[in-house]
Amino acid sequence: MSAAADLSRGLLRQAWALRKAPDPQGMVALLSPVPKEILAGELELAHLLSWGLRELGEFQKSLDLQLELEDRFRRRGNDWLLRWWLLVAGTNWLETGDARGAMLCWSECLDLAEQADDQYSMAWAANNLGGVAAQLGHFGEALPNYQRAIAANHRRGYMRGLSLGYHNVAEAHTECGRFDDALESIGYAIGYSRTAGNMLLVRWHEVTRAKAFIHAGDFTAARTLIGRAQAVFREARHDFQLAVATTELGVCARSEKCFEQAEEHLLDGLAIATRLQARLLRAITLVELGLLYDSLHRTTPAAQALIEARELLVRFGGTYLLDRRMDQLSLSTREKL
Repeated sequence: MSAAADLSRGLLRQAWALRKAPDPQGMVALLSPVPKEILAGELELAHLLSWGLRELGEFQKSLDLQLELEDRFRRRGNDWLLRWWLLVAGTNWLETGDARGAMLCWSECLDLAEQADDQYSMAWAANNLGGVAAQLGHFGEALPNYQRAIAANHRRGYMRGLSLGYHNVAEAHTECGRFDDALESIGYAIGYSRTAGNMLLVRWHEVTRAKAFIHAGDFTAARTLIGRAQAVFREARHDFQLAVATTELGVCARSEKCFEQAEEHLLDGLAIATRLQARLLRAITLVELGLLYDSLHRTTPAAQALIEARELLVRFGGTYLLDRRMDQLSLSTREKL
């Protein structure tokens, strides 16, 4: 056996142990120095690196790697590695701001998974298709996809998949103003994550729980949940989750009329999203920043933030995330858009 083959086998053993942990930080540290020619010849390593980068919020870096090696993945035909590659690629397209790219990846994955009776890939593809539908405001499409994913994960007994399925259902209920249903669903999500022993996911669910509390006016509970989540995300160096939590803390502060704090949190969240090139999250945060500036009668910066958000959302494929907030804006700001 050649030295290169020995190296690849050793890296694969280490990488899969990190994937099982899961430890995306360790994965990226292990595989980032690997030369491209080795990744191109050992596509499992390339997939695992792209997974690690995605988990850390480095969506553009993960996508760039995938696009470079896409032809090699496709030459394999319908196997587990192509399906998992499509799952990661879809998230990368979504978060870098392209709903169509995400839907194409996940729809293809769902078709391939059905052909192969691959319940794991079927569940993730359906769950993710529900997520992009919700971002576009198509909740009649989102909820059936979430339920399909939950059913597939029940068949497998896959706790992490169940927790994220119920997490997404809770997000949809919150968006639709059904806060009691949202809290019930997030309770299921937290229960499944605790069963799986995944406290990072528990804190992620608690950010969604906090959103429902903000809408209900329970700001103290929301701040407690978000602050606890921020500490965990910061320690784990999960910057994308940290950006989401920080933005929600800004929303909470704005709702409490603590405007200086709100601006600080929203600008911090925006800075992280910008560094990660997470364009969808940047658009969402800009909408919240525009609402803050509008409430302070700072019409020009409000309009500037919202115009940029709209440009990003048009590129994404739908402006629902801005349109739903238009009636909250003053006439003077709306006239500048």
